[in-house]
Amino acid sequence: ADDGCGMARDDLYMALERELGPKREIYRALRADEAKLDALLEEGAEKARVIARRTLARVRAAIGITR
Repeated sequence: ADDGCGMARDDLYMALERELGPKREIYRALRADEAKLDALLEEGAEKARVIARRTLARVRAAIGITR
């Protein structure tokens, strides 16, 4: 007798594939071009550094620490 597990497993697989399939393709494309990936990571790191500098300056000013 079929307890529905097989159907539930297939439904789960399809749902996961729908959600993760496109992300997997993006991942594969990024990994295929290491130079582009490195450039994207460096660009993101620079943006994060700019934000972090501003945030730290505001925190220092707020607590009275100056350089």
